[in-house]
Amino acid sequence: MSSQKTSNNDSCRDLNGRRISTIKEASRMAEYIENEPLRKKAAAEAQRSKLEALEKQLGIEPDSASSSSGQPGQVAGKKHRFDDTEYLEQSRDLVEGVKSAVAAGLLKKRKKAKTTPESPSGAGSKSGADAATSLAPKPVATEVVTTS
Repeated sequence: MSSQKTSNNDSCRDLNGRRISTIKEASRMAEYIENEPLRKKAAAEAQRSKLEALEKQLGIEPDSASSSSGQPGQVAGKKHRFDDTEYLEQSRDLVEGVKSAVAAGLLKKRKKAKTTPESPSGAGSKSGADAATSLAPKPVATEVVTTS
């Protein structure tokens, strides 16, 4: 077998009948709950320092009254709306052009499908690839004549 003795005794039981892995998990959970206020305090401090750095970068006075008032709109300032009519017109024209091109392509495909004769036997049993190849134009054999 193995020459080393295994050190994984977590599946074993103690004298009270509880699994050792359960006892370890309970002690880790107790430590986690005990340290929760410290983690929350550290997260709040990190949030506050990040906000102060951002306010400093924006050139806003870090005022405790404005930060705690809960009105972020005053700190952020007024929203701006940029109206570029030329861009909007070009965008609408492009969208209309694409829609009309797609509609024209679909109409052309329908007309082509109506004009090509379909064989009555097996028309419904063709797969999508076979149907696409049957609609494609057949190549015409040409003969090259050279005179010498």
